[in-house]
Amino acid sequence: MGTRVVSAAILLLLFSSTGAASAQSGSTPESAAPADPATGVAPATARPPEDEERGDSERARSGKIAGVGLAIGGGAVPIITSGFDGFWVPSESWQLGLRVLSGTLDLTDAVPKTDGAELKKATFGVSFVQVQGRWFPGNSFNLGLGLGQRTVKAEFDIESKLARVGVEGEIKATTTVLNITIGNQWMWDSGFFLGVDWLGYAMPLGSSTSGKLEQTGSAPATDDLSKLQKDSEDLAKTLGETGTVSLFMLQLGFAF
Repeated sequence: MGTRVVSAAILLLLFSSTGAASAQSGSTPESAAPADPATGVAPATARPPEDEERGDSERARSGKIAGVGLAIGGGAVPIITSGFDGFWVPSESWQLGLRVLSGTLDLTDAVPKTDGAELKKATFGVSFVQVQGRWFPGNSFNLGLGLGQRTVKAEFDIESKLARVGVEGEIKATTTVLNITIGNQWMWDSGFFLGVDWLGYAMPLGSSTSGKLEQTGSAPATDDLSKLQKDSEDLAKTLGETGTVSLFMLQLGFAF
């Protein structure tokens, strides 16, 4: 009888040890996420809390070094300008770079013709070369500040049909400007970005101007030409001292 009791106790002990070992070997590690009962697939690992607090554009900028793109829009209203942007990304909150823009407005057909005179040419052009920085206080919204050179040039050619004399002229103003902009720039993880400067203002800091006239035709020079020369120089000075407004400057490109 005693032998049977001892044998039963030994069998019970062996069974308990085997069951515990099986339970331990089949258990799921604490670090593994449980699988979805419906699909049998474990969910993706959640992003760190600091990534969840940042916007998509801010997170995309943090992994980039530099970028290049095209720019087009109302760089000097009413003139449409186009060019390129290049920038370096020292941090997710800053971009430092270079912008080059130019555009021309043809006014030849906009000025009414008369029986006595004909406007053969009238163009008004502007160009910008500036270094600029953008500060991103959050996701895509940014404030821009640039320092550079703006060149405004007007060219015209007027011919008198009665006196058979004409005047060709060029007015030019080169100005150092401080450019302030407000805009947004949306960036994706692929590096593609789309931006727009909604509003900007180029404030003149100092300028140099020139006005050049040349009379054409067989008629001798008159006092009116001298007066026109002075008027053109005054106009060039006014252009150099006048600020320009920019609207809806669109940017499109890639950062890497």
